[in-house]
Amino acid sequence: MGKEKHVGIQPLMYALVHQTLEQSEDERRMLWQADAPTVYAEARLGVASEREIEEMLAETVNGVKKGRYEESTPFLRQWLEERKGKLDLDNLVELLRKSTKKSAAMIHEPAVYGTPTNSEHGTLVLRVKSRTTGTDRNTLRLWDVEFANYEIVDGKTDPNFTRICQCGEIGKNINRKRLWMESDCEGEFLDDLVRSRLTSRRELGTKLHLACYHEAAAITALNLQRNRGYDLGIPAIEDRRIEIAFDFTDRWDLVFEGFARRYRFKQDYAEIDAFLFSHDVVSPYFKDLMEQGKVCREAVKKSRHFEPMAKEIIMGLHKKLLSHGYKYAGFAREFIGVSNRKKSYETIGIVYEKGDVSYHIVYDNNFWMPFVVEKHIGISNKDKPNVTYKRNPVRLLVRNASWKEIDDRTGKVAVIKVHQPSNDVLQGINGAKEKYKGYLSYFKR
Repeated sequence: MGKEKHVGIQPLMYALVHQTLEQSEDERRMLWQADAPTVYAEARLGVASEREIEEMLAETVNGVKKGRYEESTPFLRQWLEERKGKLDLDNLVELLRKSTKKSAAMIHEPAVYGTPTNSEHGTLVLRVKSRTTGTDRNTLRLWDVEFANYEIVDGKTDPNFTRICQCGEIGKNINRKRLWMESDCEGEFLDDLVRSRLTSRRELGTKLHLACYHEAAAITALNLQRNRGYDLGIPAIEDRRIEIAFDFTDRWDLVFEGFARRYRFKQDYAEIDAFLFSHDVVSPYFKDLMEQGKVCREAVKKSRHFEPMAKEIIMGLHKKLLSHGYKYAGFAREFIGVSNRKKSYETIGIVYEKGDVSYHIVYDNNFWMPFVVEKHIGISNKDKPNVTYKRNPVRLLVRNASWKEIDDRTGKVAVIKVHQPSNDVLQGINGAKEKYKGYLSYFKR
């Protein structure tokens, strides 16, 4: 028997996402840039000298032994206990060589290689060493990372530069808006939306460019030299300040914690991203952009699996929300920290938004029927709620109750309420009403 699939949306990474224009001579198409904290933590390691890494590791280990970093290093502490209090550079190198990367380039090799060049179009090209190819410094692959100035799109964002890398790793273009398109019936549904003029594009897509390690390393190197006084021999970009999404300059505790989670304890990127986001790693510049609504935090989809009835319900909800003027806006974490003694209710929601109101469809192995979370987003994150609801959110649906929590996507306070799909959405879906009735009756006991 094959491995049982988890239902709902499964995340690849969690990232800060903002809108810009594609760098192209022929066409200036809109796209979305995404930055995930885990690759920036690794990039901080990659741009450091071997001596700096060794010194910072010794300082961090000493701090852990003295009881510092209690919140930020639980897995590093566990690894240190396994090593009977001894952890040095050789242990990091050993793990990297045993990993799928088969290379310790992140430790031994400075990420940015050679002298950067300026192309004929005025862009800056940095050559960055791969972490994954080759077993020694003579066989490492080099990737070109190209930078050009960002352009503001409808006043929504103004970070410093666009970037593109040659590699085919996680930096590939991902269709941010594509939910279905994996079977004939889903294709027919999207064709119907086009005929109904609810969307103009069958694929419902705009590009999401997820920064790879090479881009993160190049941006980190530029940031360290331009803003922190590190001399890395890189020319400035039009004498502008270089902004970065995640600043790990002085957070070596989190850099080594991320390393331990990834290479010793085999956590995936999404798990590490979630941990890093729970600490103060977003740069002040990007915090300000997030407060202004120019940057949001999203779940980048790795895969999805919907049971047939749930798929029909979600498609019905999708069509209804589009018809009411809501725009499909990707994916986000829901119910963070909401749990009881038996399980956590954290999940991934499918987001639709219009102004300060959004609807998020949640469906997974805990919510085995799709539900709708209505959110009214506040204008500031200063009025944070004191209490997060800690039990099953469906109980609030039964009680017709609402509560406040921080919306993970915007970082702002939201008044939220849970709904089951309306009768007009369930009409014609055989057995759906009975399923919801049975599901909800359990919580009335």
